[in-house]
Amino acid sequence: MPFEKKEQTTPLLASAPRPTLYRTPPHVSNFEGPTGWYNLTVWLISSEVHELRSARWLLVPEPNLKNWLSQALAADALRLLAPVARALDMPLVPIKGVVLGRWLYEDTAERPLSDLDLLIRHRDREPLKNEIRRLGWQLVRDSEELRELAFIVGGVMVEAHAEVVRRDLTRLRVEDLLARATAESRTFGFEIRRLDDVDHTLLLLVELVKDWFVEANAHQPEDLERLLRRISHRAPDLIARAAEAGFTTGLHNAARWLAEAHHSEGFANLLARVGPPPRRIQPFLVRQTWKARPPPRILGLGLSCWTNDRWSVRTRCLATIVRRGLWRAWGRDPR
Repeated sequence: MPFEKKEQTTPLLASAPRPTLYRTPPHVSNFEGPTGWYNLTVWLISSEVHELRSARWLLVPEPNLKNWLSQALAADALRLLAPVARALDMPLVPIKGVVLGRWLYEDTAERPLSDLDLLIRHRDREPLKNEIRRLGWQLVRDSEELRELAFIVGGVMVEAHAEVVRRDLTRLRVEDLLARATAESRTFGFEIRRLDDVDHTLLLLVELVKDWFVEANAHQPEDLERLLRRISHRAPDLIARAAEAGFTTGLHNAARWLAEAHHSEGFANLLARVGPPPRRIQPFLVRQTWKARPPPRILGLGLSCWTNDRWSVRTRCLATIVRRGLWRAWGRDPR
């Protein structure tokens, strides 16, 4: 065939690894390297992924192409999950990148994405796991203690969380957030539950505390800056919900980090409204930790767990990470 003959006589293709034709959506890393653009073109031409059926991808600047492709794959994975959620009578609650890229940014190509995050009720965890196995999707992680599942749908890593970030960082429950969520179909063309913007902001702030600020993703400050502008008139709601969750100290720490390390005027104003933290020593140590070079990891993790304003909650959190660390040291899977 002419195509095969041309492939054999073209020096570029002859010296490069052989391109791969994909039956299912691959990971975006397969579109990098010498044959990345060829692989991408071949796959897009034959793709059945909803957002890739047009030539829209041709208009995406090359530096943002990976972001846009990741967002498109995640949206299609969510579309595959929609009938599963309906069959299980499980609310479909996408969070973080896959929705924030559409709600906060003019173009999804501006927002990086590494996986698809969902909130699920604890009672939905086991039925969802059974359905994952029945459908033949790869189950990557099943943690009963962390109450999360990780599995692959259409080449995309999906993380289903039955806790608000991590147990014992706050007293927030997934059910609390779902009670304030609303149904909407405009974003993807099928029904999802949309978290209240204040709850979504609070969830991202808890993520910052979990990562003790140092390990936070590079896009988190920008997400939070844009969300805060959207809820600027609802700052009292954010402060009240943080207090109810025992997260006033955490809110203070996160706002201070965003104000000082990322020069956020919005979070500087929020910090002034939050006022002095209930405890003084922990915020002081947290600030010293994220300013240190290099930051002390063990101290950072310990201070992260010592965030909640209730003594019993933060003690339980600290005991959990100590136990999990010992299990790993002994070569056991802490699950």
